[in-house]
Amino acid sequence: MNIKSVIILIVIITLTFSFLLIGGAVVVKYYPHLIGFNGKKKDSLQSKQDTLYVENLMKINELKLKQMEQSINEKPKLFSQIDSLKKLNQKMLDSVNFVWKTTKHYQDSINKVHGTLAEVRKTNNFLIDSLTKVNITNKSLKSNNDLSRKKIDDQEKLIQAKNDTIENKNFTYFAKIYNNSNPSDVARILEQIDERDAAKILKLMQKKKAGKVIESMLPERAAAILLLSSND
Repeated sequence: MNIKSVIILIVIITLTFSFLLIGGAVVVKYYPHLIGFNGKKKDSLQSKQDTLYVENLMKINELKLKQMEQSINEKPKLFSQIDSLKKLNQKMLDSVNFVWKTTKHYQDSINKVHGTLAEVRKTNNFLIDSLTKVNITNKSLKSNNDLSRKKIDDQEKLIQAKNDTIENKNFTYFAKIYNNSNPSDVARILEQIDERDAAKILKLMQKKKAGKVIESMLPERAAAILLLSSND
């Protein structure tokens, strides 16, 4: 049943009800004996009141009819507004779902990043521990190396001291031999060895013998040996 049929039905019912009221009022006024009332007892005032009641009732029924018609006319608007509200509500739900899905995606990404950061921290801590152990090992090795280097240096110094002692003994021995040798022969021998060693031997020889050896040397060689002797 469409809206037009409903309006027609309501109008018919309202008119029927109005006719029944009017007919009832006419029967009460002019034929009261038909419904068991004595019409002679009623005065003109009562008749006027009944007429006003019927008129007011008709006015009220007409007002209700208009209100019902207005309500029926407004129903399509209400339906349209309801549809608009439903669409708007659906859009809002879709937006909320989209935001929720997007937020969930970002939350999953953040959780993955947190997991990666945790692994990085774990790896970093492992590397730090390893570096700490390496540093400790390096310090221990450096300490051992320094100790070994010191031992080697001391050993080298000891060897050098022994060599110097042996060398000095040898130089002293050669100096004694050269004191009793021909200065020219000694000069030829000293010209063949290192100038520094020759200078040390000459310093250990007797001054007179050493002077004769210097005189027998080439001037350039003699000058170099004398220069080294003065610096030692």
